[in-house]
Amino acid sequence: MAVEQAIIALVVQGEAEVSAEADRIVVKLNSVQEAGKRAEEAAKSAENAAKEAEQASKELSSEITKTLRALSRAARLAKKVAHGMGYDKDSKVGTAIDMISGGLSGAVSGARLGSMFGPWGTAIGAGVGAIAGEYSAYEHAKHRIEEHNRRLAEHEHKLALKEREEQLTEELLRQVGLYKLDQRSFGPRQVP
Repeated sequence: MAVEQAIIALVVQGEAEVSAEADRIVVKLNSVQEAGKRAEEAAKSAENAAKEAEQASKELSSEITKTLRALSRAARLAKKVAHGMGYDKDSKVGTAIDMISGGLSGAVSGARLGSMFGPWGTAIGAGVGAIAGEYSAYEHAKHRIEEHNRRLAEHEHKLALKEREEQLTEELLRQVGLYKLDQRSFGPRQVP
């Protein structure tokens, strides 16, 4: 009987240990379930935060683009005002306004393209676009000035040729002793 009692005691003790272990497993499972729920809630919160951040990013990009577009319009208006005040498009003021306007137009285009990549993309796109727009405006102004200088040099060359031709004609007339018509009185005058 002692053996039976010992076996019964071992069985009872084993059942108690098994029951305690089962209780610990249940507690651990409940803890895991709670942790899973918290993780799920955290994931939903993170998802909502990401959506809000994306929306804020789009709004920021839109505001940057709108601001640059307004500045570009202001530069075009300043150009019209400057031309209205008598500044030539080839003047330093006109060229400066053209370069600013080109830079701002480029910034708007770059910001639009960069906005696909969020606010950093918008900012980087605006910067690159501004540099490209200003460089393009600079090259255009440089070409325009070079063309203006070329035409001016050509005109000066033609004037010099005409003056030289008149000098040679006068010299020839002087040598042969002919008279030249005075343009003011339409009468003959002696060529000195």
